[in-house]
Amino acid sequence: RDDRGVLAMAADDYPRDIAAFRRRWGMLPVIAVGMVGSTRGWHEAAYVAAPAGLDALAAACLRLPDDIAIVPGVALTGARADVMRGEEVQALGAV
Repeated sequence: RDDRGVLAMAADDYPRDIAAFRRRWGMLPVIAVGMVGSTRGWHEAAYVAAPAGLDALAAACLRLPDDIAIVPGVALTGARADVMRGEEVQALGAV
């Protein structure tokens, strides 16, 4: 938890912050979710159509060099269009 959200960071801030994280914790894989994958974030990860399970989300991850993946959000289209990208996707991973 910190103040390094999408509104506080430019696209070129992410590699520096990831490098600082890895200096502290080692060369762990990075799985990023939330607004980091939005048009306002680091790299856009296109939404996956709902319903979508973990297999669909894993297959649609945006893979970046150095073992970094950005998980896409999920989009429901139709009469009541809606999207999720963030805490809801994190909850799927926790399950």
